[in-house]
Amino acid sequence: MIEQFIGGQGDAALFGINGFNMLLDGGYSRKACFWDFVRHLDRLDAVLMSRLNNSSISGIGSVLKRKKQGAVYPQIGHFFCNIQERKSLLSPDGDKDKDPLIISLLEEGQNLVQDLRQLNLSPQTCYKDNDPVILYHKVGHGTLNMYVLSPDKNSREVKDFLQKWNQSDPKLFASGKSGKEFSFPLQNLVSICALLVWQPANPNDTITRILYPGSTPQKKILEAFDKLKSVECIKHPVCSEKSLAPVKKTKQDVIDKLSSKDKIISDKKTENKIIQEESMKNGDIISEVKESKVKKSDSVESEKEKKVKKEDEGKKIEDVGKIVENGEKIKQKPRIGESKPKGRSESQQRKRPIQERKG
Repeated sequence: MIEQFIGGQGDAALFGINGFNMLLDGGYSRKACFWDFVRHLDRLDAVLMSRLNNSSISGIGSVLKRKKQGAVYPQIGHFFCNIQERKSLLSPDGDKDKDPLIISLLEEGQNLVQDLRQLNLSPQTCYKDNDPVILYHKVGHGTLNMYVLSPDKNSREVKDFLQKWNQSDPKLFASGKSGKEFSFPLQNLVSICALLVWQPANPNDTITRILYPGSTPQKKILEAFDKLKSVECIKHPVCSEKSLAPVKKTKQDVIDKLSSKDKIISDKKTENKIIQEESMKNGDIISEVKESKVKKSDSVESEKEKKVKKEDEGKKIEDVGKIVENGEKIKQKPRIGESKPKGRSESQQRKRPIQERKG
């Protein structure tokens, strides 16, 4: 469950699961924007104040003052922030010339630390670390981890902030504008950026990830994510414990794989045999088709020849009929092997009348 509360110039959010509630920042208004909802809870297991500025300290500070005055629910388990009790305190009499309507963040921060001490709560610092902070764990339910992405304890910004905080330097909360150039306020550069990861006990359930950036610049957030590449749950848009778990190979799995490979090889062999048989059958069918086509073509050619012969015979009969009608004799062609009848030669014809005359 995530509940967001609008608190003017600064918001607050409540993250909750069954058995654990966490408050993120407190909003701008002195009347805590989350109070009407939170006062019905028995316990706030954790409170995270990401930065020390006017957009988050007023709401949390008013709740701590109320709890200091009397036993008021909800109880607070852990308080995460990066401020500590100053070594050089302000004058106990205070500044008499100070305008009562002006709020000093240095004083508000110091009062918040003192109220925590009276409530037997010590602020726990949050600095960048690749190892998560385990906020909640219950067997059979799940685990809630918090990855702190920023700030870096050894960074120059953190050292400058702590130095000015301990010296009560009023320039600590000065505006970041200097002429034409703009620089982030120092309290924003040291803001806590946290990634909450809820991992349920059921491996099939989806892992929930919530990024709470505070006022951290985007560049620092991207650099922090680049160093968390080893965390598997942030590599995928949607994932579960089962999908991230590596597949363990057993002897039975290896045997099953080998048997499956053998089956695949045998199946391929049978497929090749079937293909060869089908190709042989197809070849026989094709040859039969070709033979039938050849026979058909021969029969067609013989029929054509018969038709041509019949047409020739019909033409001959027509020619004979025409000759008979005209009264012409038909000269029969001599058959093969028959000799032509020999006619009388001219000499014999000449000799014959001479003999007749003599007689």
